[in-house]
Amino acid sequence: MNKIKFKLKTSLLNIDFEGDKSELIELTNFFSEINRIASDVDINMEELVSNVPLWKLSKELQLKKDTINQMEDLLEAESGMIVEKISFNNVNEINDNGTTVSLNFDEIKQGTKKFLQQVDVTKANYLIVHIISNVDKEYCSIIYDNIKRHLPHVDTKLIKTKKNILEKTIVECVFFGDYSDEE
Repeated sequence: MNKIKFKLKTSLLNIDFEGDKSELIELTNFFSEINRIASDVDINMEELVSNVPLWKLSKELQLKKDTINQMEDLLEAESGMIVEKISFNNVNEINDNGTTVSLNFDEIKQGTKKFLQQVDVTKANYLIVHIISNVDKEYCSIIYDNIKRHLPHVDTKLIKTKKNILEKTIVECVFFGDYSDEE
């Protein structure tokens, strides 16, 4: 009989496989790779032990380990956090030098004001503003300054991620303060 059995057990996987001995090299390579992936996942799961509700955050923000560590510290000091997002349509302008991406200032001003009315900003003590966009830095600064103007009593931090998502600029605000009832 030319059959072979493989068993792979990790904390996340339990795989039994039966195959032909002529495929031994391929099967060994396959299970080695599966084992490596399972070990990596296991290590990453251990790193996720956190009091930060990661599911509320964009994947781009979740990948910023220093920011997640800062959020953990903030949640030790503050009673809660809330996450709010708004997006603005990017304006693509074609000129002799190629295409430039910009934003509509009125949309930023009105959108930011309306957006911040959805949150009880009087409860906020700290704010992380995460802007995901492929617009120039000046537009990110305009958005950030517009938010700060409405929240002069709140310590803020700006984080930028250069990325194009559906031709939009996404603003993700993570408020820390007396938000324990709203989580």
